[in-house]
Amino acid sequence: MCYSIEFERDIEKTAQKYKAIISSKTKKFFEKNISSDDRLRRVFKNGHAPAIIWRNDRRELVPLRFNLLPHFSETDKYQFFNANKNKMEELSTYNARIEGLFTTKAYKFLIGKKHCLVPAKSFFEWGKVKRENVEVRFEQEEADLLLAGLWDHWGGKNELGINSFAIITTPAREEVEKFGHHRSPLILNKQSIDSWIAPSDDYQKYLEQDDQVYLVGEEYKKRGV
Repeated sequence: MCYSIEFERDIEKTAQKYKAIISSKTKKFFEKNISSDDRLRRVFKNGHAPAIIWRNDRRELVPLRFNLLPHFSETDKYQFFNANKNKMEELSTYNARIEGLFTTKAYKFLIGKKHCLVPAKSFFEWGKVKRENVEVRFEQEEADLLLAGLWDHWGGKNELGINSFAIITTPAREEVEKFGHHRSPLILNKQSIDSWIAPSDDYQKYLEQDDQVYLVGEEYKKRGV
């Protein structure tokens, strides 16, 4: 699982680093939603993160909501009927397990078509240190983490629509597993950016962890603190 990510507040700097265009609308969105006092911005489920997509034959940096809302959802909440509780419940789609990309309804229409990349400074997971539940921050020294994701546009009814994404997760990398966590986000390298966000027939070769990436994990805080 990847339940929280941290990114560079200066999105124009990020766009320049990855040679992506950025619209005035996107700039205004992040100016409004990010404190100018913070160098880094942390986002949780349903928050917005800067993501790189392929649009009009070029890279574009856009704000995407961290919790994928499929285009076919009847409402602005992706729900299912829980027969045991006799009520509708919302599905959590901020992480897309790699094992279900081709079978899960929310993702199977997007894999091979609508990919995104989230340039993060770090991500957070809950793990265990000396039998205590702790939040662990993972980063790569002196480099961004390029998190692979899927994105979609929900048009809604009489609404402007919602652009959202899910981060693809795999079984835990060794550096994450040693903290007692069982999943990791899929991390790619800079050479694979265009091949991922503008997928061709061989995109599946990127559905594995980059062995050139080494994560550094550190205890961030204990649960309840």
